Amino acid sequence: MANPKEVTYTALIRNHIMKEFLVDKVGEEGLALIEILFKARKFVSEFTLAERSAIYVNTVRSLLYKLYEHQIVNYNRKREKTRGWYIYSWMFHPEKLAGHLIKKLEDKRNDLGRKVSGQSKDEYFYCKDCNVKLLFADAMEYNFSCPNCFKQMNVTSPVNENKALNKDIEDLDNEISELTKLKERLDYMEEQRREEERIAIEKEEAERKALDDKGMYYCTECKKTHKIESKIGLEHKIHAK
Repeated sequence: MANPKEVTYTALIRNHIMKEFLVDKVGEEGLALIEILFKARKFVSEFTLAERSAIYVNTVRSLLYKLYEHQIVNYNRKREKTRGWYIYSWMFHPEKLAGHLIKKLEDKRNDLGRKVSGQSKDEYFYCKDCNVKLLFADAMEYNFSCPNCFKQMNVTSPVNENKALNKDIEDLDNEISELTKLKERLDYMEEQRREEERIAIEKEEAERKALDDKGMYYCTECKKTHKIESKIGLEHKIHAK
């Protein structure tokens, strides 16, 4: 049974702000990459991503670079031992995506807040077509007609506009709250992943040291241990883990 704090891919993509951002950057097709990386919770080679998503390797790299620009994926590269090619592997950080989106929403909310605070308390005259606003004294000079299109302007109360702005602020507050809760759960999952990774590294180092003490190593080519000074051990040392 999954920990109640864990987030599934379905729950992640159900958040419309998350999905809209990802689709805007990588398209509906690229969501297949996000799903693979989210469920893996580790580095995945772009060849594996290409094979599992049926997307060309070059396209995989191009799409993920778009997310890398926002620091919500990162990559490492390793030189292939026999041919000398670089193999790129990628990891997705949904908690960083949530933080990025929260910051964008907070900036938008603060802009609206400043707009409400700076709103005049007086009625004004407004031309919807030209987006022109004039206070009473200024509108009177133009006989209450728009100075651009000369159509009759409509009187508008700032109370009505503020009501609409405050509704937008309320909606943003709800979205920020929802994303913040989601980020807390994603942060928890990242902490768990880092702890599991730390334990695995310590175990691997302990096993490597135990083999080294015996004059042996683990061969990634043969998937077995070799004595360092043996013929095959010397030949396969390039594959030592």
